[in-house]
Amino acid sequence: MISQPCPNGLQTKQIEIPESFRKGAEFESYVRDYIFPKGMYTLLDRTPSYLDNLGDFIERTKKPDFIFKAPSGKIFYVETKYRATYFKGAIKWCNSLQLFRYKDIDHSIPIYVVIGIGGNPNDPAQLFLIPLKNIEYINLYPTFLRKYEISTKKYIYENRLN
Repeated sequence: MISQPCPNGLQTKQIEIPESFRKGAEFESYVRDYIFPKGMYTLLDRTPSYLDNLGDFIERTKKPDFIFKAPSGKIFYVETKYRATYFKGAIKWCNSLQLFRYKDIDHSIPIYVVIGIGGNPNDPAQLFLIPLKNIEYINLYPTFLRKYEISTKKYIYENRLN
């Protein structure tokens, strides 16, 4: 529960953030802190939070979660997805419309998808870093993910962003 000021400024209302948004925000923080840390990657922009979008949807929300600049100056997006477990043997990481939209963006600025599975959003059991150009489907299976597995507590060197 979070207190949010009402428009009249005289009272506050309690807002319940849905669990999926809370977990997503925790995983985003984890990815920023451990995989693309401050001091190594410059954060150029990030999508608005659940609370930011409550009163008036911000169009930027449709883009990937982060846009970073690497030490070399390379600009790239990162989309983060946390899933507690596989469902019917796969991870559904996005919907068809999102995949289409991300593919369109990826033509001009590369997108990397970071997927955390198991454990907790702030300490996943498994972690995968996948160039969007290598993803064709909204459902990803362990046989596909395996080749993109990375350490859960070690930042990514820029040379891994091919």
